[in-house]
Amino acid sequence: MDPQLHVAATLLLAVLYPLLPLNGRRTLLLVASYGFYGAISLGFVPYLLVVSLVSFFGGIFIEKRRDPTWPIATTIAVLLAPLIFFKYWEAWFGDIILPGITVSSLSFGGQGSVLIPVGLSFYTFQAIGYVIDVRRGADADRNVVRFLTFKAFFPQLLAGPIERYRSLCPQLWSAPVPPPSSVGPAVLLMLWGLALKVIIGDRLGVSVDEAYIVAQPGWRDAVMVTAGFTLQVFADFAGYSLIAVGSAKLFGVDLIYNFKQPFFSHNLIEFWQRWHISLTRWIGDYLYRPIGRTLWRWTKGKRFQSEFLTAIIVWIVMGLWHGPTLQFVIFGLSQALAMQAIKLLGPDRPAKLPWWRLALGGLATFAFVSITFGLIRTPDLSRYATMMGALVTGQAGHAPIIEGAIALVALCIMMAVEATQRFRPVTEVSRSPVLVYSAIFLLFLLVVFFGYDQSRAFVYFRY
Repeated sequence: MDPQLHVAATLLLAVLYPLLPLNGRRTLLLVASYGFYGAISLGFVPYLLVVSLVSFFGGIFIEKRRDPTWPIATTIAVLLAPLIFFKYWEAWFGDIILPGITVSSLSFGGQGSVLIPVGLSFYTFQAIGYVIDVRRGADADRNVVRFLTFKAFFPQLLAGPIERYRSLCPQLWSAPVPPPSSVGPAVLLMLWGLALKVIIGDRLGVSVDEAYIVAQPGWRDAVMVTAGFTLQVFADFAGYSLIAVGSAKLFGVDLIYNFKQPFFSHNLIEFWQRWHISLTRWIGDYLYRPIGRTLWRWTKGKRFQSEFLTAIIVWIVMGLWHGPTLQFVIFGLSQALAMQAIKLLGPDRPAKLPWWRLALGGLATFAFVSITFGLIRTPDLSRYATMMGALVTGQAGHAPIIEGAIALVALCIMMAVEATQRFRPVTEVSRSPVLVYSAIFLLFLLVVFFGYDQSRAFVYFRY
């Protein structure tokens, strides 16, 4: 679905929502969520329904048999089967189209296409987290309508935030009518996210694509496919997350803020604590700590060995989640090794560091992130090596640094807003209705007149 159309449809539903009784509001959330997903492709709906029902009945089954491992192992294996199939089928078996299997047809510009249905990773991770929580002692839901509403809630369905059952489901089932004072800030978040996507993310995406088709790239092309791509992903993904948070607020629901000014991190560890927060927390709770405890026992309490091996395993998995080839393994390994090196150098406390060390740390972190994020975008390692070589050739290259002055100005505004929010929570930026609605009007005009007119799917719809 086109992002502008998504925002417009959400606003129309938000007008209807408070006019309905409690059960009507619950029904609207469920029907609208499946309607939004079906609008992308009706063929995707069965995947969502199957994952939801497997986790629902699996949770009940696990609650009755918490001691043996086979119920939770079987449930997780069944939940992972569609994800593994769609993520790795093309890499393992080539372009084989199976009759009756609906695959993604979204356009990702120069990144090509993928088979995986939109959102499958995110609602699968959410389902796995739910059944693991039940295994750990949480109560399984026995109301299938309530559970289906939780699994399908449309603002967070396609690319997160990956919300936990215990925090999201009670909000959805109570179906609160949002206070009028929350409507303006919610719409402002949505339009700010939309502006990041269509004014910055999409324009940078065009320039990144152009840089990759240059026969003899120079340093400007290399900067574009590293730093440019990193900024593109942030504008695109943070933009989606803000649209999700704002959309949910229109229905009285609070979601996690998925990004907290990651480019103002003083080292790589802090960066990953501020980037895609719901995923990193999910990885920590359901992958890192369980593996870490196991390796702690295997290494007989040797902390360095167990932490090092845990980080390597987890980040290789993270890399393979982004893609099935060697470059994604290298991406994961680079993050793990860099963070272990930071830990070996000793912990530092940002509050006690001088400003110049924080600034240097931030620049070094951005440079490392940009260079390694290039591994996610590059079509192959040969092309990546060519681009890295171009960074030091001294030749200017051919691709423009930014696709026009519009994106450059918008980038400056984005970083200024990020810098402001680094020290003030986003909800406290402005409490003045006049300022909020003035900003809404301004953003609406900017999106209309300066939004990129060739819509591209959100980058993380690939994963």
